[in-house]
Amino acid sequence: MKKLIYLLLINHNYKLYLIKTINAMDTIDLLTKTVDTPIQATTTDTKYPCTGFCYYAIQNKDKIYSLYFNGEKEKYYDLIERLIVDAGNRKRDNKNIPEEGEYIDQDTVKSDFDEIVKDMKFYEFGKVDDGEYNDLVINNVAIHLYDIKKYTPVIVNRSLETFLLIQVFEDQYIVVDSHKSKHGLVDTFGALNYITKYNNYQGTIQLGY
Repeated sequence: MKKLIYLLLINHNYKLYLIKTINAMDTIDLLTKTVDTPIQATTTDTKYPCTGFCYYAIQNKDKIYSLYFNGEKEKYYDLIERLIVDAGNRKRDNKNIPEEGEYIDQDTVKSDFDEIVKDMKFYEFGKVDDGEYNDLVINNVAIHLYDIKKYTPVIVNRSLETFLLIQVFEDQYIVVDSHKSKHGLVDTFGALNYITKYNNYQGTIQLGY
């Protein structure tokens, strides 16, 4: 098992991260205080609607927050199911959306979700083989997460998967992911592992907030 250590300078304080390259665990195992949710693979016949789902989730972030923390699990499940269906219908009806899905700053996103996108900034990182460059990428992602203000949604894209992080407390985020059968909380360390799939993911990472 490889151990990678990341040293992050934030507000003149050093924070030490230890990220392990692990093959056996699913990112869902990082979540705490989980709630059951539907997944897009069985909720819609449309493939790769997850970017649209995340923007619909941003539109409903207050309701997501309220239902999650009030323990209204059935209503939370129903809301996520509706948002997945809406995202599937949007992608099916808009022939300009690429079959393989959208980047989080795609033109189709900008036209359909202009009120959200106009206030967002987007960042892109290239995660490669283990090494100093890879360490720098993960540190840069961490710095962005620490820059997030409370209740700010962070949309994340890697490969063909897009999901949402909503900061709810300092160093705590709700993971809203239409690919997973559970949503729940992670801290910043957990968020880094979730985004990088325990440091196994190689490719482009996009953040928007």
